[in-house]
Amino acid sequence: MNFTLKFDLNTGVPLYIQLYSYIISEIKIGKIKENEKLPSKKSLAAHLNISKTTVENAYEVLLSEGYIKSIPRSGYYVLKYTPPIIFAEETLESIVKVKKNLKSECKYKFSTSAVDTENFPFSTWAKISKNVMYNNPDLLNIGDSCGDEVLRKELTKYLHEYRGVESSPDNIIIGAGTEYLLDILCQLLGPDAVFALENPCYTKNYKILKNNNSKIIPVSVDSGGIVLSELENSSANIAYITPSHQFPKGSSMPIGRRTELLNWALSSEKYIIEDDYDSEFRYSGRPIPALQGLDRNNKVIYIGTLSRSIAPSIRIAYLILPDVLMCKYKKLFSYRSSTVSRFEQHTLYYFMANGYYSRHLNRIRNIYRQKKEFLVKLLKTHFPKDMIKITGENAGLHFLISVKNSMTEKELIESAELKSIEIRGLSEYYIMNQKEETIPTLVMGYSGLTEKELAEAILLLKEVWLG
Repeated sequence: MNFTLKFDLNTGVPLYIQLYSYIISEIKIGKIKENEKLPSKKSLAAHLNISKTTVENAYEVLLSEGYIKSIPRSGYYVLKYTPPIIFAEETLESIVKVKKNLKSECKYKFSTSAVDTENFPFSTWAKISKNVMYNNPDLLNIGDSCGDEVLRKELTKYLHEYRGVESSPDNIIIGAGTEYLLDILCQLLGPDAVFALENPCYTKNYKILKNNNSKIIPVSVDSGGIVLSELENSSANIAYITPSHQFPKGSSMPIGRRTELLNWALSSEKYIIEDDYDSEFRYSGRPIPALQGLDRNNKVIYIGTLSRSIAPSIRIAYLILPDVLMCKYKKLFSYRSSTVSRFEQHTLYYFMANGYYSRHLNRIRNIYRQKKEFLVKLLKTHFPKDMIKITGENAGLHFLISVKNSMTEKELIESAELKSIEIRGLSEYYIMNQKEETIPTLVMGYSGLTEKELAEAILLLKEVWLG
């Protein structure tokens, strides 16, 4: 027994779903009967001129939905099909939609936004929070719209010591997340701002700018960060960059390009927004100082968050503005209250001032380094050397893997979902002119998974990617 079907390569629907859908339709109309044996994966792959993995993925879905059963050392057999009383015909589109909804149910998530919650210093944070709550009743009153001065001073000290940032507490605004601060920034820069965004980039920032009706120009990224020639030939007057650890490609901007970028911003009305994403986590070489520390002309707007180093739910981010923009902020927004609870601000202040934050950061950095090395070793152990290429692993909480096994990026992702694994493709992070890499490339965040979960997930990926 074999099947002969014509695959439609123009729909974007993966081949395994087309095969799965075809077999279901044959079962429903009775052409494939109960207890009939399906062809082996190897023979069907050869007959249809497709990969064995494609056939295996189709059979896996059929198994999970109860259309067929597997008998060890014998093969796959069709189960009894009873039509529903009210029959709603399934389409390829509805099947794809159902499979996409499985993402939220995945057990293993290679997320770039998760953190290791097991190693958060709960007792220390709770003790400080309790002391702040009971000993500072004045914090019930409204504080400074820029954030309480004690925290702004402590942030200034920390950023100077660890990131080389040159600032005054008077230039810092504390807000509940970078999303809120970007909304503020869009209003400060006004309707004439034209943003150059790295492409690929953190797409949430793109959506925030788009929702503010900002003009956006995507600019390519290479091994040294944003491509200066493209930026210079564009009409952009604001460059939004992640120079210390480009997201998602993981490159670091060399000093020569940093200088050229600062020179680009010298003309009036031009600014650079430096998003110091994941800068706390560097695993080889010396820490790369922030671009802001090189700026002598008040052209760099610096934005950062403690969500990655502490926890995403602690919504404390900060914005450092040049003098001109800070004056404009105070003129336009001084009436606003800070969006971060004063109790939480003071808890963070004591957490930092008493050395708990630096100790936590050193500890969690080592934990993430061990996870990263463990995951890299797993990939190199379980996959052939010429199949997997790893890049961007020396910093941050994610890296890229390029997979060469005849599967497309979409097939890699959807086959992983069948094993309850969520991974995102690099193509998802391109804006406007979205594209897929020549060799399918995936973004692997590892910070939210334990070593046990990483080991289990890689063995499952081996099943669907190697066949």
